[in-house]
Amino acid sequence: MSNADAVLFHGSNLCVTEPNLRYSRKCLDFGSGFYTTNILNQARNWAISVANERGGTPYVTSYLFKRNNLNGKSFRGVSKEWAWCIVAYRMAARTCSPKMAEIFKKRRDFFSVYDYIEGEVADDDVFDSVERFCSFLSLCKTEKDLEMSLGILVNDIKSKGKNHQLCLKTRKAIDALEHVKAGDVDVQNTERGNPKNSERTGGA
Repeated sequence: MSNADAVLFHGSNLCVTEPNLRYSRKCLDFGSGFYTTNILNQARNWAISVANERGGTPYVTSYLFKRNNLNGKSFRGVSKEWAWCIVAYRMAARTCSPKMAEIFKKRRDFFSVYDYIEGEVADDDVFDSVERFCSFLSLCKTEKDLEMSLGILVNDIKSKGKNHQLCLKTRKAIDALEHVKAGDVDVQNTERGNPKNSERTGGA
């Protein structure tokens, strides 16, 4: 395994040996795509959460991800760019003013060139933070005002702590996944986190 390779996990209520981008949702943290994580216990928690909501047996599927020839974006910690990415995609399915819609679309277009995007998972109060941000941004008149609003957004949007998500967004990225194995989750021996939305990361 080369330095560019990574072991990834996907938690769901079924074994996913051949991911299909047609089933992805566009308003998640990094937009539409197949969400995975490099943290096994995180994938286990999402598998349990999905199975509880939709029925079935919680499964974790593991893959070897060979990213050498891919165009990827990796966020390191909480930053303005990370927050912008999350806001732009989360607002894709929400109603806002034409001015705001155009701003968010330009940001989504900027990130659409990547085969995959990885970074931390936003907390569950992200929509409240986005609404505050949009209200402030509508009053911005100068670049300095805009930078101030971005600073407020970054301070508001926090990560869930120690976590990781990697969203594969293109067919080329999916083809770089090599299925390794799948197994059902031992619910009794899985350390539970507090996932509120099974569509967030590492889950189907």
